[in-house]
Amino acid sequence: MLACSSSSDAAGGNGADGGVDAAAPFDASYDGAGLVCGDAGTLAPMSADPDSGPVDVASYCLTLINGYRAQQGLAPYWLKDTSASAMCCATAEAAQAATTKGHVNGGCGWTSQGFCGGGRNPDGTVKASMDWCPKLFFQEGPTGGHYQAMMRPEPRGIMCSFYALSRDQHAIVVDYY
Repeated sequence: MLACSSSSDAAGGNGADGGVDAAAPFDASYDGAGLVCGDAGTLAPMSADPDSGPVDVASYCLTLINGYRAQQGLAPYWLKDTSASAMCCATAEAAQAATTKGHVNGGCGWTSQGFCGGGRNPDGTVKASMDWCPKLFFQEGPTGGHYQAMMRPEPRGIMCSFYALSRDQHAIVVDYY
């Protein structure tokens, strides 16, 4: 089951409304397996579909969101920052969100944030979970805060992150800048 919530108002919020600070600093390094984000671990490719840990969903999430934007004739969003530090900041937020089951303010500089969480069940995948998150945002319709953040008329940068504590508990965080 996937749930979602939003931590901003329609105007974008300030990112400081009740979030929990993610662990900082956002240590980033590389090993033979890829980007290592401090205590959060090594960012796995989405195709690996790991049971736990961080997963690189940024480009896929952006594609999904831009698909909904295109349906409404809106210009695409872009990935805000693909640096190791920015990716690890977003990953730390997703890890904290998976633990607290809610929004976080990890100091990544966003103006609003969307959150989805839940479990994948035995046959679910990271990809299937990612497919649901923007779909739920879109289904809120024009009066919903998630919809308004995702469908804002002016294009802007976003970051997306995924972290699983287990197959039964994960978080997807979409940061809007």
